[in-house]
Amino acid sequence: MWVSAALIGAYTAGYQKFEQLLSSPIVFTIFIASFSFSAIAFGICLYAIPARKGYQSVHKEGWGEFSHKAYNLVCEKNENIYAAFLTDFISKFDVAHRYSFETNQKRAKLLRLTSWFLMVSFILAIIGLATIGASYKNSNLIKENIMSESNNSSSESGAENTPASTDKPNVPVPPAPAGSQSGQIHTHSDDSPRVIRITEDVGTKPKE
Repeated sequence: MWVSAALIGAYTAGYQKFEQLLSSPIVFTIFIASFSFSAIAFGICLYAIPARKGYQSVHKEGWGEFSHKAYNLVCEKNENIYAAFLTDFISKFDVAHRYSFETNQKRAKLLRLTSWFLMVSFILAIIGLATIGASYKNSNLIKENIMSESNNSSSESGAENTPASTDKPNVPVPPAPAGSQSGQIHTHSDDSPRVIRITEDVGTKPKE
């Protein structure tokens, strides 16, 4: 009974948490079947609980009736008091035992049926989880394929829109070589020479 109650609680919590994953009709049908089997198992467990009259006791009113039975045998001066008392006690015990044994047999059949219902419910739950996992994996693969296709298409469109690159490298143009600038070779400076004149007065004498 506790196993069935635990499964019902687990199924309820799983439905509240993963409600979006149960959108598939197949998965939802499996979930409903699993929940139904666990609920039926819980009901059978409750029905298998014996009522107050499910078992029969050896005495009907109390254990004191056996002492009264022995006292009556003594009053009747019965020679076989011990044998008579045991015969009456064993017959009552046998009836009570038979009644309780039949009750246990009925309960055992119901509980075995409950075990089968719980096993079926658990197996269906595993199948449902496997189906959800497979569908989730397939959806991820589909999303990845769509994303890769969109990336490929965007890269192709970008390549088509970009202008064709020229053969010239993206570097500054170097100056012309030195030999191609002029055919003249200079051996002197282009600047006009400076003339320095040194004059000296011959007729002047130094003062004493």
